[in-house]
Amino acid sequence: SLLLMTILGGLALVAWGGWRIQRQYQPNLRGIRHPHPHALPGRLLAALLPLSGLLGALLLAGLARSAPPQMDALGNSLGLALAACALGAAVCLLWLACGPTRGDGWVWLPLVLPALPLAAGQYRLALYAWLDGEWWTVLWGHLLWVVPWMLFILRPAWRQRDPRMAIIARTLSWGPTRIFWLLTLPSLTRPLLTALAVGFSVSIAQYLPTLWLGAGRIPTLTSQ
Repeated sequence: SLLLMTILGGLALVAWGGWRIQRQYQPNLRGIRHPHPHALPGRLLAALLPLSGLLGALLLAGLARSAPPQMDALGNSLGLALAACALGAAVCLLWLACGPTRGDGWVWLPLVLPALPLAAGQYRLALYAWLDGEWWTVLWGHLLWVVPWMLFILRPAWRQRDPRMAIIARTLSWGPTRIFWLLTLPSLTRPLLTALAVGFSVSIAQYLPTLWLGAGRIPTLTSQ
């Protein structure tokens, strides 16, 4: 698993380096960006992606009609997903507001590396700290994948904000807290809702972190 993780990480670095080299030596001389003709299927896929986790959970529940209803698994799934997307949104907003603007490529590693070695590392840390089998430990395991996906959605919208609005607000004696709650956050309503939906579906779909970190004592719809 370590060899596979190293190979995939190297391939991701090679692809990223090739893309940077192509952008550097083949710039867009016209300075005008046009929408890609094949962007519509990608947009449709992105719109349907947040519903995949919830639809998968409902499908599993529908196929298990012969089994007695497992309300504890449903409650754990909903509780973990809601808590993960709420904490993930708070972490992403704090990261975008106060975090570094460069040198943060390691944040995307859970999206490109295999899940098995990452979940195994989390499980070993939980064993050393005697925290396996706890609800909060499972939530921590979900955040490793929820936060990068939510940040992947929120970062472009954050960078596209008009800085002149904040400058005008400062001239009116608005403080940073008031600017964030009354200006920045309302402008991010749509991407924030999208990120919450994606974080919810990612948390619902987690299998290995739930099974290992929960030590089989935190049943969810996916693990059952």
